[in-house]
Amino acid sequence: SDTLAQNDADTRWIGLAGTTVQTRFSRPYRGFGKFSAFKHILVPSVTYMHQDSSGMDESDVPHFDAIDDQPTRERIESKIENIILGRNAIDDQTWRVARLAFYQGYDLSNNAQEATDYEVDLEIRPRPWWGLRAIGESHELDQVVGIPGKDLTSLLSYLFYDDGKFENSKNAQLGYTVTRVDGERINREILYGAGYKFSPQWSVSVA
Repeated sequence: SDTLAQNDADTRWIGLAGTTVQTRFSRPYRGFGKFSAFKHILVPSVTYMHQDSSGMDESDVPHFDAIDDQPTRERIESKIENIILGRNAIDDQTWRVARLAFYQGYDLSNNAQEATDYEVDLEIRPRPWWGLRAIGESHELDQVVGIPGKDLTSLLSYLFYDDGKFENSKNAQLGYTVTRVDGERINREILYGAGYKFSPQWSVSVA
């Protein structure tokens, strides 16, 4: 509605625009051991985005969820992704042996609360059907009037198995995650799950 005290209908418009610049570099390398060859792929990218706040007065909008609280925001994000492809010397099969990605997001301006975000994502897959993945995140919220700043960090690591390319395939995960807010441990969990795929249409899983 137009205001909290009136029933006249009104419409909110929120504009979001951005652009991404991305390139790609690759280089082959001689293999060793069970691998006949490797290929390193580097994908750097930069994204700029701008979001306008609603044309309605924020004080007149009932806040039911995050969609009702969209401030004016200007942000830049950068990402560097390193991918290693390996070719098996026996069956000539190729898969992603390793991946390392770095991400940073920075609010140039934000009418609500400026945020700086860092993420690191590492995956090692010695064979196509099993591997290890670790994800680290850090989010820093600057202090604004009436809202205190906050630092949040988290680490997630897990082993996984997935032979989804085969008939009657199985999958399983076992991991650990810890979350800290302002240096204090808030959450610590052990994650586990398993599944079995009977056919392309039917599967069962537990977690």
